[in-house]
Amino acid sequence: MGRLDGKVAFITGAGSGIARAASRIFTREGAKVVIAELKPELGQAAEKLVSAAKAMATEPMALQLRYLQTLTEIGVEQNTTVVFPIPMNMFEGLMKHQGE
Repeated sequence: MGRLDGKVAFITGAGSGIARAASRIFTREGAKVVIAELKPELGQAAEKLVSAAKAMATEPMALQLRYLQTLTEIGVEQNTTVVFPIPMNMFEGLMKHQGE
């Protein structure tokens, strides 16, 4: 799966900052991550993020579903502008057709 398969990482201060990001990345790369945090609420939040990173790494559609959920949440807030990125490879057929 990833570069860290079979490895165990012990990360302190995983409730915020670089350590929090490292926890997510290490999990995505296949490591088993043990997090340590003095503030319980930050530790629990980091644990949820690590769990979500693991799910997204193993389920190809998880990221797409999370993206759509985020769009739904944005719509609820009644914003008038939504940035909706679309992969450029979706337009390859149109671009080739225009060149003919």
